[in-house]
Amino acid sequence: MADLRKETHGAGAMKDVNLVVIAYDNRVAKKDGEVTTHYLDARIHPGDRRAPGQTALQLVSKKDEKSPSGYNNSARYSAGQFEAIKEAAGDNVVDLTNTANEVVGKIYGVKADLLISGSEVIANTKTLTATELSVGPDAQGRDIRKQIFDSMAEAKAAREAAKTAPAADVVAEAEAVVEEAAAKPATKSRAAAKPRTASKPKPKPELVGATTGASADEPELG
Repeated sequence: MADLRKETHGAGAMKDVNLVVIAYDNRVAKKDGEVTTHYLDARIHPGDRRAPGQTALQLVSKKDEKSPSGYNNSARYSAGQFEAIKEAAGDNVVDLTNTANEVVGKIYGVKADLLISGSEVIANTKTLTATELSVGPDAQGRDIRKQIFDSMAEAKAAREAAKTAPAADVVAEAEAVVEEAAAKPATKSRAAAKPRTASKPKPKPELVGATTGASADEPELG
């Protein structure tokens, strides 16, 4: 799930967050034929200041064996809260389609403060306002879901590159040292530059008497 810590984004990390709210028509709960609950997938808009560098933009991420991805990104919102989201979004809404290009819901763009509810992060629907960030296709023709995916993929690629960067720097530094050493001309050793001259043999010490033993610095005399 998205990182919304103040240590990462500064004060007000959970204030005025631009959101993309994905609402599937069939992800609802009903009572007596009336929809009482909507299960909405809210994500940080890729154009929001908190999005760059995030490898996950969803507000909720729960393990779910029934989900194709293995995770459920939806949170519960009442019928009244969903109506407030639609009202705040206004015209900033697009069709949600499946792989067969069938309309299966709507995607809304809103701005809201965020709340922590249990293990989930949800939009505070009492603070909903319109957002200037569109949920329509961008200049490259990418729909909002593709924009979200690309933003997360770029962040993941940057993190992987950062992991290998130190090793690459060490290799480059080692190669530079080798190249520098190879570029220097070979220097003659001091012994080769000045050949050593044979030294004259030192005179042997005079023996004083037969009882004189060898010193610690000389071999024993026979």
